[in-house]
Amino acid sequence: MKVLGFGPRTIMGLVLGEALLIGAGCGFLSSFLTWHWVNNVMGGFKFPIAFFPSFMIPLDALWWGPMLGATTAFAGSIVPAWSARSVKVSEVFSKVA
Repeated sequence: MKVLGFGPRTIMGLVLGEALLIGAGCGFLSSFLTWHWVNNVMGGFKFPIAFFPSFMIPLDALWWGPMLGATTAFAGSIVPAWSARSVKVSEVFSKVA
């Protein structure tokens, strides 16, 4: 991307944006499918303690999932994004040749 003329901020923003989009999307998808499966298909976790017949996943899990996915994606992509931001084009091509 540096060869095409993208600046350091743009490169870092694109790398972080992609990671956050994928992380939040996967977090939402996994939390929604888990919430739907446990609450609607299974009828909750069958773990009778005291007067609770089963435990249900709260509706708040549908925003916990994307937030945790985005946070994890950000934590895992900040170092590669910073590295992509500060790499020099000449160093990349000298390693290839």
